[in-house]
Amino acid sequence: MNDSEEYGQVHMGITKVDSFIKMFELVKKLLIETTLSFSPELGMTIFDSDSSNVAFINMILRPSYFSMFECIGPPVKFIIPLHLFYEALKCMNTSNKNAYIEIKLNEETMTISSKNANYGENTSIKINSRNGISEENQININDLNNLEYPQFMQITSKRLEKMCNSMKSLDNNYVKFERKGNRFIISSDNSSNSFTNEMTFDQGLMIGMNGVDQKAVDCSVTVPLMYVQTVSQAHKLSDHMNICISDSPNIPVVLRYNILSGVTKDDVSMLTIFISPKIEHEEEPY
Repeated sequence: MNDSEEYGQVHMGITKVDSFIKMFELVKKLLIETTLSFSPELGMTIFDSDSSNVAFINMILRPSYFSMFECIGPPVKFIIPLHLFYEALKCMNTSNKNAYIEIKLNEETMTISSKNANYGENTSIKINSRNGISEENQININDLNNLEYPQFMQITSKRLEKMCNSMKSLDNNYVKFERKGNRFIISSDNSSNSFTNEMTFDQGLMIGMNGVDQKAVDCSVTVPLMYVQTVSQAHKLSDHMNICISDSPNIPVVLRYNILSGVTKDDVSMLTIFISPKIEHEEEPY
């Protein structure tokens, strides 16, 4: 039995190089290593948590995101140190608009190549890894995707980053997302300083994650600011970010970048971060 039949192989091309690198710059700030999964149906996916189990990362890059995507044989799962993958991508990148990155995987090796049609360049870096799924990854993506989020807000990505920077400059450790009537409030405070930003809706309805109109329900949730700020720093991935909160206690906040819109809902590439809420009796950040 040859390698492609036994282990599966992946060959993909990336023209959105800057966006791809920015995505993994964010992911490597939250994860040390992760399992990259590849399949003809979903494309390239990650579902993993940070070491504190506070942030859960779900990345889905559909086959349509890539200029070329080929998955031969069974689905491939590939554990890789993210700092090595990120540094290899940066080395392969070039400012020339004709830059093109290829990634090939087999049982134990990922080969990242950069090609530039103008200059005939072809540079490659190989990263060794192990095939399979990390034993520490015990999360079930369905458990999070089945949570109900009637409260939905879309905000300019750059605006959220500016708010996070303002809150951090006031030495605040937590950020509160709150719904009151037709207002969506983002705030933080400590014993000395406070920050509040209110946004008003034209109607007392919000659109849920599943596209179903929900009656306005007052609710709030508080999460560590450091995670929200980290996610906001990747604002170049998309002009807007979706923020979803639940009216049930202890349900994670969802921050989502829709990276590439597809023809159908199932063809959308996205990066979603679930952030666990602060337990009320806690006094220190995670």
